[in-house]
Order: sequence, then structure tokens, then C-alpha cells
Amino acid sequence: MSWVAGSTSSGVANGIGRAADLSDPHGLAWDGAHKLLYVADNDSGLVRKIDFTDAAMPNVTRLAGTPYPSMAQDGPFISASFGAIGNMVLVNDVLWVADNSTHLIRRLDLGSAMVTSPVGKKGFPLTKPGPLPAFIHSPWGLALTPRGLVMTSWEENCVLLATGLQ
Repeated sequence: MSWVAGSTSSGVANGIGRAADLSDPHGLAWDGAHKLLYVADNDSGLVRKIDFTDAAMPNVTRLAGTPYPSMAQDGPFISASFGAIGNMVLVNDVLWVADNSTHLIRRLDLGSAMVTSPVGKKGFPLTKPGPLPAFIHSPWGLALTPRGLVMTSWEENCVLLATGLQ
């Protein structure tokens, strides 16, 4: 085992390998070429990117989010905000992110650099299936299946399926 990125300090500093800070990293997702690793930086509310183009010097940068936000905000990567983010899955240049504390599933379009929230509604406390955006409480796990996006609600101990997402 070798140390790839992040110091032992919690923070949001970009940098090469151990010169970068992470803040409670959780979910991971590789791009198809295995050159870019996306990291859900839970405490800071950032989605980070580690570029392995030069494997000896993995470069950690902020992909999306504003550090330590108090609420979720859709929009361009640079101004979007997330709550406590957990797991992620990457499919066809779209990064799906479980935004646990804001009760949303976030869609990060890598082509347009835009964040949207197609699943969940801000501030709703309980899971209530139905037409999207529906309601999900504390989403955490994510997986893509041929039928749609599967997600877990860890607070309500259930697995949910969202279809018709693109």
C-alpha cells in the first residue's frame, strides 16, 4: 500500500499527492480511462478530482462545490454547493452524487460543468417514493443498473430505484 493523496490534516488545499488536503473522503469513482479519480470530500462538501496522468505526481483539485457550505445549490461547478456527500457513480460523463445531509441525488454533467438535483427535494425529512424528483431521506449508496439508478436511504433502511434519469 502506498499513500496517493491527502495529508493527515483536514482541509481543502489542492496540490500534488500528500501536499493536498482532504476532509473526510468517502465515495470514489474512476473515469473510463483510469486517469481521473473523483472523490466525495464529505466534510468540506466538495467533489475533488485526482488526475493520475502523471502517476508519480497525482494532482488533487476541486471539481465542484464551495468549501463548507450550509445548503445545496445547483448551478455551475464552481458555484454549486453540496452538503455531506457520500457515494458516487460515474456513467457516460455524468457523475451521480449522494448528497446525504441535503436529501438530494446530485447530477454533475462533466461536459457542461453543471450541477442539478433530479432526485429529492430540499428540506423534506422522510423518504416518499413517487414521480421524480420524489423525496429521499439521507441518500448514501448509489449504483447504476439496466433499470435505472439505485440508491439507499441509510436513515430509513431502504433501497430505492429511480428510472428515467439521463
